[in-house]
Amino acid sequence: MSPPAFRYRLIQKARAANQRIVLPEGDEPRTIRAAVICAEKGIARCVLLGQRAAIEAVAAAQGVTLPPALEIIDPDDVREQYVERMVEMRKSKGLTPGQAREQLQDTVVLGTMMLAEDDVDGLVSGAVHTTANTVRPALQLIKTEPGSSIVSSVFFMLMPDQVLVYGDCAINPDPNAAELAEIALQSAASAKAFGVEPKVAMISYSTGSSGAGADVEKVRAATALAKEKAPDLLIDGPLQYDAASVFEVGQQKSAGLQGRRSGHGIRVPRPQHRQHHLQGGATQRPRRLHRPHAAGPAQAGERPLAWGAGGRHRVYHRPDRHSGPRRRQA
Repeated sequence: MSPPAFRYRLIQKARAANQRIVLPEGDEPRTIRAAVICAEKGIARCVLLGQRAAIEAVAAAQGVTLPPALEIIDPDDVREQYVERMVEMRKSKGLTPGQAREQLQDTVVLGTMMLAEDDVDGLVSGAVHTTANTVRPALQLIKTEPGSSIVSSVFFMLMPDQVLVYGDCAINPDPNAAELAEIALQSAASAKAFGVEPKVAMISYSTGSSGAGADVEKVRAATALAKEKAPDLLIDGPLQYDAASVFEVGQQKSAGLQGRRSGHGIRVPRPQHRQHHLQGGATQRPRRLHRPHAAGPAQAGERPLAWGAGGRHRVYHRPDRHSGPRRRQA
C-alpha cells in the first residue's frame, strides 16, 4: 500500500467511525490545532479536557478559531463522577476515595477513566506527557486483554512507496523469546487492522545461520514460536535490516527468504539496536512517521494504543466502533 492510499483509507475509516476522542492535554497548542482540523474535516469528535478560558486564550494566541462542534470539558466538572468507579477498579490495591481524587487531578488518568467507562471511544495524549505517564493509567485501569501477557507498540513508517511497521520500539526494553513472538503477532495484527498486509521480519544483527550469540538465538527461538502460533503468517528471521528491507540483499544473504519482498512488520529485538533500525528507516526518507501504536490492552481488537516520546502523540482508539449508544464489553 502506498502512503497516500494509507492516509486516505485511515481518514475515511475515521470519518465512518465518527468516534468521540478525548484529548487530556486540552490547552496544549498543537493539540488544539489538531482538534480543530479533526472537527473541520470530520475525522473525529474531539473533546478537549481543560478550562475553557485557558483553551480559548491559547487558540486566540495562535489565530485559531474554535468551531462550535468542538467539545470542551472542564475536568473539575466531571472528576467526581469517576471517583467511586475508580476505587472499585483499584480496590485490590487499597485505593481510597481521597487517593482516587488526587490521581484524577491528572487529566490523562481522568481521560483513561472516561475511556474505561465507555464515555469516550478513544484517547490521544503525549504532547507534554511521557510514555510512562500515558501507559501506566491504561495498564492499571484497562489492563491487558485475555490471552495477552504484554502490551507492545509499533511505529507506522510511511516511506516513499510503501508503509512499514516497526515494533516494538517504545515499551518492552528486553523481551524474552516468548515475548518477542507475542510482539511479532501483535505487530502483524496491528498492521492488518490498518489495512497493511503483514510480512514479518524478525530483526537481528545476523541473517539466517550466518551468526551466533544469545541475541540471535533469542530471535531465532521467537521466530519459531511465532510460526507455531500463526502458521499462516508470512514471517522469517533472524534477518538483518538490509536483508529484510531490500529484496536483492535479502536474496543474496538468504536464498530461502520467505517474504520475497521487504517485511512490513519489522521486529527490533534490543534497545541498543532499535535506534539503528529507526535510523535505517530514516535513510529511506520516510514521508511520515506515525508514532507507536500498541497492542495488548484489554479489548485491544477495538482499542489499539499509539504513542511516542518527545512531544509525539499517544492514541487509544477503537477503529471498528460505530457512532451511537455506547455499549459495555462482556
